[in-house]
Amino acid sequence: QIEMYEEGLIDFSKVKTFNLDEYYKLPIYNDQSYHYFMDENLFNHIKKNRENIYIPNGMSDDIEAECVSYDQLIDNNGGIDIQVLGIGNNAHIGFNEPTINFKKGTHIVTLDESTRQA
Repeated sequence: QIEMYEEGLIDFSKVKTFNLDEYYKLPIYNDQSYHYFMDENLFNHIKKNRENIYIPNGMSDDIEAECVSYDQLIDNNGGIDIQVLGIGNNAHIGFNEPTINFKKGTHIVTLDESTRQA
């Protein structure tokens, strides 16, 4: 929606974003990371407050604690009003593979090979 932003139809300056996912142990500067993707495809093109951009820290040494912390961060900011999800070729939703039991809250999953290759 960069075009709508450029036309003055959308103001992102007060929007808080919480990314749905990030790859585990992939540095944020890697062109496959969601930090990189979001910067290149949205954040670098709009006026925003960097303090309102949240993406899970996939480089955390304690990933379980990072998941709990991310959930608390979402709760402390009033929850999620709108969620944009991707549906993969194998019908995964937001990287929740169809073969796993869906867990509430932030969690780590092992991606199917077909998802990794997509």
